[in-house]
Amino acid sequence: MKLRTYKELLIELELNNLNIDQSERNQMLRNNPFSIILEAGHMELDSLDEWIRLNLNPNTLKWIYYGKTGYDYGFIEYFGTNQEDVLKVSNVIHQIYTVYPDSSPPNQISRTDGYNNWIDY
Repeated sequence: MKLRTYKELLIELELNNLNIDQSERNQMLRNNPFSIILEAGHMELDSLDEWIRLNLNPNTLKWIYYGKTGYDYGFIEYFGTNQEDVLKVSNVIHQIYTVYPDSSPPNQISRTDGYNNWIDY
């Protein structure tokens, strides 16, 4: 998982022929003024969602998934009304590793730092 800027998001989505519904994002930002943008694998996002469920009130965060930019990989933006919750998510992403049961060797534990850039536990 990797933190990204809005500009980096736009560049990557353009390279992959994806578009942002800017009106949806603007509405989300009006109601939830704090946000972070992540580039991550889908299983990593599942692990992050589990961490959010266990450590925060999951109802305080909303998200928009912007689409796949690689195999089971893409961009997501989390929005919140509470800056502290968004900062907690931002601070924990480098500590979340995921078990990949179908990896070779099996059950590899790692995280990504960009597409196809793996960091083993």
